[in-house]
Amino acid sequence: MKKSNGFFLAELLLSLSAWVLAASFLLPAAMKLAWQSSTLQQENAALQLLYEELQMLVTDGASPRDYEVSKNGTNFHVYPKMNATGTEVCVEFESHFSKKISKCAAVEQ
Repeated sequence: MKKSNGFFLAELLLSLSAWVLAASFLLPAAMKLAWQSSTLQQENAALQLLYEELQMLVTDGASPRDYEVSKNGTNFHVYPKMNATGTEVCVEFESHFSKKISKCAAVEQ
């Protein structure tokens, strides 16, 4: 049998430090991707609500309404917004990271 005289510990520490270094670069990137994916899902749900409301306004001729709806654990506030060019319908929600996001579209007459 061959004696290693402590090389095992040095190799172990070297490989462990390489793993820690790799994780320190990859973990923040993975967390950012998860955050972006979550926010994108919420934005897609908001856009779906927005276009459903616009479709209802165009087909039924109803007036814009102000209401709140909860979808997939997120509360969405749908409301009309008057401006110089006409009426817009907006959907506002708070992301999982407490950032307020608003999506608006003009009502076609």
